[in-house]
Amino acid sequence: MDYCTFLQFRDCIRNPKLYLRTLGDISFDDSSVACTEHFVECIGELYNCRYMLYAPLTIDAIHYANRAAETMSNCNGAFVNLKVLKDELLINNHFASTCSIVVENLPHGTLLSEAMYTFSYSHLMQGLNNLKRRMAKHNICHSNLTPNNIIVDENYEWHPIRWYYAVNGKRKNYKEFKNLAERIKECAIPDDYAPQLERLSLLNSLDYPGKRFPLKERRRRVITDNGTGFVDQNNNLVIKDIYRHATDFTENRSIVTTKSGLKGIINRNGDYIIPPEYDDIIFDINSGDSKAYRNISLTIFDYLGEVKM
Repeated sequence: MDYCTFLQFRDCIRNPKLYLRTLGDISFDDSSVACTEHFVECIGELYNCRYMLYAPLTIDAIHYANRAAETMSNCNGAFVNLKVLKDELLINNHFASTCSIVVENLPHGTLLSEAMYTFSYSHLMQGLNNLKRRMAKHNICHSNLTPNNIIVDENYEWHPIRWYYAVNGKRKNYKEFKNLAERIKECAIPDDYAPQLERLSLLNSLDYPGKRFPLKERRRRVITDNGTGFVDQNNNLVIKDIYRHATDFTENRSIVTTKSGLKGIINRNGDYIIPPEYDDIIFDINSGDSKAYRNISLTIFDYLGEVKM
């Protein structure tokens, strides 16, 4: 039997030492579990390295994964490493049944779905064109090349993830690359304004639904399929998950990004200290001032959110 159920996989990640043969020391946050068409997935950490683990939910899933692993074995490390660990997961209490697990390295960086709004046009196109060349060189195709399946690193290189559908590159991803180029043209910021936003985006690294964040000033950031919000120390939702991104609270303020891409600052009650009308906001913890940029204009706010200049 080479597939499992969602509940069996959830039990596994809650007690990896019991259910995983060779990855027993890996640590998971079970709130990050998500399902795709053929796999259930979860992000884990082992020896300071981050991985995505996929468990097959269908009979065909492991066939796709084995085909992808064979295809990528000829790429000489040009893409993330993907392995199929046979009989890795013990799926019942008597250990009579097992199924394989797909393990994929998870690069550090920013999801392209976020980078599209915070990186410059030229840097994004640089990454797209480099990825085109790499994939053509190794004759490989990623059948789901979307912004949520690409990580952009600090050198602006693109790293596709969820490679379990990789095949030899007969299609060459022409349509996907064309769609990505069109999205970049629509969303990317001008080259002369990009550096500060790019730096902040890279520092934020990879955020994903279910990621566990620390409790800061009695508020914990949460990311759902709807967006980013905050819960209190009792995990009660106190600020709705309506934002594209938000920082952890510092000095009773979080810099939030709305779904339209504009930034503002909220307090722990979710009230705006600075309205979401700006392309970027930088808070100086020493002076208490906030610098808010809109196009080429700069507005400086004091600690209370009053305009200084």
